[in-house]
Amino acid sequence: MKIKKGDKFVCIKKVVMNNDWKDISYKKGFIYISEIEGCITNDKLNTGHRWSRYTQSKKYFVKLKNN
Repeated sequence: MKIKKGDKFVCIKKVVMNNDWKDISYKKGFIYISEIEGCITNDKLNTGHRWSRYTQSKKYFVKLKNN
């Protein structure tokens, strides 16, 4: 999935970044925005969290259509 600056996504499955700490970076049902090309800003306001389109980003997010 290509991620462009300004794109919005709904999280369809929580994303845990560190299993040892149970660090949830994205929560199911929440809407997230891309502030940087290729990245989706997370709950910790990390704007540079990069998602390669070859990763499983489609497993966690659905891109919302622009109005």
